[in-house]
Amino acid sequence: MIEPEVAFTAIVLRFRDLVTAPGETISLHRQRCQRFGFTWWGWWNRADESLPYTAMVRAKYLLVTGQELRVFLFDTANNALYATDCLDIHFHSAERMPEPSPESDATPDYYSERQYLAWFKFRSIAWEPVPDSEVVGRYSYTPVSGLFDRKRREDARLENKVVASVREMKRQSRTLFFLKRPEPNDPQQEVIVPPRLQVFLCHSSDDKERVRQLYQQLRDDGFSPWLDKENLLPGQEWEFEILKAVRESDAVLVCLSRSAATKEGFVQKELRFALDKADEKPEGTIFIVPVRLEECDVPPRLARWHYVDLFRDEGYSRLTAALKARATVLSTRPE
Repeated sequence: MIEPEVAFTAIVLRFRDLVTAPGETISLHRQRCQRFGFTWWGWWNRADESLPYTAMVRAKYLLVTGQELRVFLFDTANNALYATDCLDIHFHSAERMPEPSPESDATPDYYSERQYLAWFKFRSIAWEPVPDSEVVGRYSYTPVSGLFDRKRREDARLENKVVASVREMKRQSRTLFFLKRPEPNDPQQEVIVPPRLQVFLCHSSDDKERVRQLYQQLRDDGFSPWLDKENLLPGQEWEFEILKAVRESDAVLVCLSRSAATKEGFVQKELRFALDKADEKPEGTIFIVPVRLEECDVPPRLARWHYVDLFRDEGYSRLTAALKARATVLSTRPE
């Protein structure tokens, strides 16, 4: 029996062209549709999102039985919604574990061998974005269990509320929306949720336990930190996922110690990648934050940024002040 809480008639999948040229995420999947008659689209979930198993079972049931279920793709870089003809949804039937594409040939090469929590099978993707009114004002948000991990809850102000704008959807720190037809008493006012800052923790393996404590503190204080030992899932290609996390981050904390200064290996690649991304930011942007875990030298390539000493009494409060300043800038920038 389907739980009442997962009654919905539409799903929205959020995406951006992060590892492809602008517009290629859509176009490469369309090419697979033209070649095979369908394509498989992987759900790129955030670090604090899990598989909402009951809702996915419901969605698959709606598709199999031919009931109403519209699936949209939401390109947040261009504020554009694309309609799809969804045929199926694939996910692990017992465990909330990532799975490879059911048919890798029908998935674009750039991620055809990677694993994700869910895959959507599309017969077609619309060539032009649909009007916002296809979603805005036509649906209300439906809360589902299991989408967020135990330390995060959906914003109660959005539960059973009419979708008021594309901006409202974009400001939510989520990549998957379940929507229903609105009820007469569903609130209609726009609710802009403050963004959860995505924070990448770059560190040496020797400092794992100290960095794990920082990770927990940041989570408890409302940030969305990314740490390999906490966020990588079994079966995922770790190098790709780490660089993807750096690319998606709003800030990078480079954790420094005496041992980290002499450490070689992938952490140096992480740092080079983050530095390249920092060069793309406007001057004055808080993005790279050197965090000293103990008395140690700051590498010359990080010397242009003011560091914070986490081991001092005021260190953590100064760090969160910098992150909050970064979040304020992101929340007030133009859409």
